[in-house]
Amino acid sequence: MRAMLLSAGKGRRLYPLTHLRAKAALPVLNIPLIQYALHYLRGFSIGDVVINLHHLPHSIKEAVSKGGMEVHYSWEEELMGTAGGLKKAEEFLSGDDSLVINSDILTDYDLRELISFHQQHKALATMVLCPNRNPARFTPIEVSPEGKILRIGYQAEGESAGSNLPYMFTGIQMLSPEFFRFIPQGCYFELARDVYRPLLQQEVPLYGLIMESFWCELGTPREYLEANLLLLKGDAIARGLWSRVAPLGKTIPQLCGAPPPLLGEGVTLQKNAQFEGGVVIGDGSVIGQNCRIKNSLLWEDCSVGEGSHLEVSIVTAGVKLPPESLVRNRIVVAQRRGIDLQKGEPMGENLAFPF
Repeated sequence: MRAMLLSAGKGRRLYPLTHLRAKAALPVLNIPLIQYALHYLRGFSIGDVVINLHHLPHSIKEAVSKGGMEVHYSWEEELMGTAGGLKKAEEFLSGDDSLVINSDILTDYDLRELISFHQQHKALATMVLCPNRNPARFTPIEVSPEGKILRIGYQAEGESAGSNLPYMFTGIQMLSPEFFRFIPQGCYFELARDVYRPLLQQEVPLYGLIMESFWCELGTPREYLEANLLLLKGDAIARGLWSRVAPLGKTIPQLCGAPPPLLGEGVTLQKNAQFEGGVVIGDGSVIGQNCRIKNSLLWEDCSVGEGSHLEVSIVTAGVKLPPESLVRNRIVVAQRRGIDLQKGEPMGENLAFPF
């Protein structure tokens, strides 16, 4: 069985992080997000994977190379949309049922359940669903007790988020080879809007399978930070997600959510540096003396000047914070070409953006 990881999007809601790297290349506990997806698939003996590329493709290729797994790439010179990207990779995926997964999620869902359900129902497409935690943001979905998708999104104008559409799509789906004939060649096409909804209007049966497993999406900077902190709490789910990337040669941390923090390789902690809550520090970073860091994420090669205080913040690669910096609820990036200066506030040689 083959799989596709959808990774071409620009990740606009994650700006300014995605000005630096593609969303799938962002570090989670110092390991690129896409490595969790690749090792997740490998845990179910799925190693034949294609990844679509468009935005900052070099960052994804570099992130993939760190895991030592061979993958295929599908380059999109212009964004093709979720369905258009699938169509472009059809030659790789054709001939058998295929798994399609968004690369910006973390989950411990058992894919064997999806594969079995999809094959038993001889489904054209099966979407994995979960309870809709935010109907105003996530497209609501209604499903019958037998698992048939009844509708996707609101049909009546003015229909509210309180309507009885309790589920949402998790970004995990399984498609039959016949599904591709409903996607035109060479144009921008979205799965929900341009394929699923028209098929439902034609009464073509589509299926939804409700998951009860751990699932989170890293769609905004705050969600991205919270996902890192969640994995640091050290429950069974966190250990399971972390253990998948053990082949990368990283040591499994204590995952206790308390000092000492999770440190990358070559990190320097100077005298009286203090940590509280969940803290992740990337490779080669230097934390000055008398610094206090709480519930924050630092990428690689950061330098935090002595006496600085960081709380609920993300500090990206190469940032050098001056002494006595106060950083709360901020994303700090080194100034570079293309960054919107009007959205950030100066902080030494850096820019700080509010969450």
